[in-house]
Amino acid sequence: MKLLTFNMCVEVGSVAERLEALGELVRDKRPEYIALQGVTNDTLKTIKTSGWAARYPHITQPPTRFETRTKATVAILSTYPAVKSITINYHDSPGKKKAVVGFFSMYDKQKVEHYICVVSTMLDPGLDLSLIREQEINELMYELRDHDDCFLLADMGLIAGVDGSLELSGGWKDAWLACGKSPKDGHTVDPDSNSLIKSGQRDRPDRILYRTQRYQLDSTEVVGTAKFKGTFISPHFGVLSVFSPLDTILPDHPVTDLPCSFLRPRNSLH
Repeated sequence: MKLLTFNMCVEVGSVAERLEALGELVRDKRPEYIALQGVTNDTLKTIKTSGWAARYPHITQPPTRFETRTKATVAILSTYPAVKSITINYHDSPGKKKAVVGFFSMYDKQKVEHYICVVSTMLDPGLDLSLIREQEINELMYELRDHDDCFLLADMGLIAGVDGSLELSGGWKDAWLACGKSPKDGHTVDPDSNSLIKSGQRDRPDRILYRTQRYQLDSTEVVGTAKFKGTFISPHFGVLSVFSPLDTILPDHPVTDLPCSFLRPRNSLH
């Protein structure tokens, strides 16, 4: 099972060309689930007409309204239909950020049906919003507390020098670190390597966090780092994680009150 996350940043422009570049990556990697951030309802309509999107006939997104069709939102493209979905609006989000959660029917090696939940979200970015980001991620994880197999694909807006590292509990893991990779690597916003970035904060890693009883992590990589027909997919690079089914179901994870803590540097801004 492959999961891909990308913040498309449609406000940057050249959307049609960048969607074509995304399609080229998707044809190569063939993920079952694609979590998108920074797209609009109009963008999603364009995706539906793209040849590469035929493999992803199902789009899970927050409720749409005419007056918000051009505002950035989140979505999940999938090869499977969602059994159900929910939208989580973060309570104190200055940017009115939200998450969309899709629940999908899967089968383990013993052909027993179970459900996984796949999440696409974007937290509030900004040097002075670290406490807000921490609150939002915990709010989301709390909503997912009763579900066994969760895959959280996110532009978390993390800034290494401000937010520090993540202390995860309750069975949650960072797919990048769980592969034994360095927290100093894996940054998906890099002005030195991506010409679509005119300015902005460096050292921002998009992340895939997960908690599962039925799957093992096989690999995680940063993708979209090369141009296709002269353009990058997005100012953000993407993240792709690959999971495979376990032979046996692992024990349940204990529920914790604060599943994610930001271990900030002493001199960081909150």
